[in-house]
Amino acid sequence: MRTNSPGNNGHTKKNNGNNGHALGAGLTPRQKKFADHYIEMGSAIDAYYKAGYKGKNDNVAYVTAHQLLRNPKIQEYTQERNAQLSKERVADIEEVKEFWTNVVRNPETKMQDRLKASEFIAKTNGAFIEKMEHTGKDGGPIEVSSPREQIHSRIASIASRIREGERNQ
Repeated sequence: MRTNSPGNNGHTKKNNGNNGHALGAGLTPRQKKFADHYIEMGSAIDAYYKAGYKGKNDNVAYVTAHQLLRNPKIQEYTQERNAQLSKERVADIEEVKEFWTNVVRNPETKMQDRLKASEFIAKTNGAFIEKMEHTGKDGGPIEVSSPREQIHSRIASIASRIREGERNQ
């Protein structure tokens, strides 16, 4: 994104998706290392030792490692870092469309695969809109009721039967 606010001389400012603050801002290098190892290994105590922390024994290390996990800055960092890693691992729709386009345009790809890729592109662009008509009982409208309405209807039915039973006695 290009910004032209005073003082930046038109330089490009990249939005990295973390609300304008550096990832891991406010963490010590050791805390950041702990969080990175925790993300990688999933074990707080292993991450604690791997980050260079020392504990008198494993019980102390366990307690201290879990205190670190409750640190709001470490929690924020791990959430942002996990989101970043997920984004790097999973293709977004634009990347998928680029892949399909490369398949379509590659003359060495089988025609069957090229046609399938072109179909996928067309579908994601809304070229094939499938319409289905649903009807209720005997072709009529579909009756929709909420669970609350169903409960009230059942209660009314039960109450009516009770009243009829009292009248018959």
